[in-house]
Amino acid sequence: MITNEQYQRLMSEYEKTGKIVVSAMKADVHPQTADKYITAAQPPAALQAKHTWRTRPDPGGRDLGADRGRSSGVGPGAGEA
Repeated sequence: MITNEQYQRLMSEYEKTGKIVVSAMKADVHPQTADKYITAAQPPAALQAKHTWRTRPDPGGRDLGADRGRSSGVGPGAGEA
């Protein structure tokens, strides 16, 4: 992902030159990334996908998911079936 400043510079240079590689160099962006943003004609925030999964367990809360009622596998009787 590129910054908004890089995006503005990229689009400005592309309007002047019409060349992706030159515009990418001046905006300090990889040419493939520049092509992606020029083709989409949308700022970086509009192209960023929002993720819905958790990246780590909640440090302040309990796991209230599907494992409710199951043993954690630690402590007395953990190996019993």
